[in-house]
Amino acid sequence: MTWTKLSDDYSDDTWRLSDAAFRLHTEALVWNNRKLLDCLIPKDDLRRFAKNPGPVQELLAAGFWQDLGDKYLIIHHAQYQRDSIAVIKQQAANRANGGKGGRPKGKPREQKTHSVSESRSDGSTKGFMAPVHLTNQQTPEKTRVKTQSVSESHGGGETKRAWPGIEVGNSPERSQFQKNADEAWMAYEPIPVGPAPVPVVKVEGWCPDCGVELTTEYLRETLGRCFACEAARVVRA
Repeated sequence: MTWTKLSDDYSDDTWRLSDAAFRLHTEALVWNNRKLLDCLIPKDDLRRFAKNPGPVQELLAAGFWQDLGDKYLIIHHAQYQRDSIAVIKQQAANRANGGKGGRPKGKPREQKTHSVSESRSDGSTKGFMAPVHLTNQQTPEKTRVKTQSVSESHGGGETKRAWPGIEVGNSPERSQFQKNADEAWMAYEPIPVGPAPVPVVKVEGWCPDCGVELTTEYLRETLGRCFACEAARVVRA
């Protein structure tokens, strides 16, 4: 692909041309660079790129073009256009460099996927507890979870010694540590998810969103919206 160059003062130089002549001159510059014609436009090409080739005489009279028999020589703005030899050399260099003037593209890097355990910042492979979701009608209550003793964790069988110096099972020397462990309880309160119930209040007027008349009770925090509009707002949020 080649490019047509226009200077910042292009419109200043062409302001005295008619709109049709301005377009014909611009179309000729683009066609010249597309076909690498070195600003020599064959007269037979006018019908191929020009929507209205009529203003040729205006361009000749203004000195923008010159008639060379079977061709027109573009004079105005010709100095900004690259000649065909320079364009061909650049295209050859681009192909030698891998296309588009850059180095050949390498293979895309493979992205390694990480598991949940690998993505932890501390490198730990421990799992995590999923959150508990409660509805607004459910009342959070303390959940008591009994911890399992060392003796129970071995399928009910007696284990004489779990740690050096600490007797377990039915031994009278059972340590106070084990007795406390058997009676240990862990209590926690799940955090409810979702908004708390909001009191309702009588609101008169019309919904500012849909215009429906407000004739029933509506949420106090909806600022007078109907239930449908408030529900849509909550979903969008």
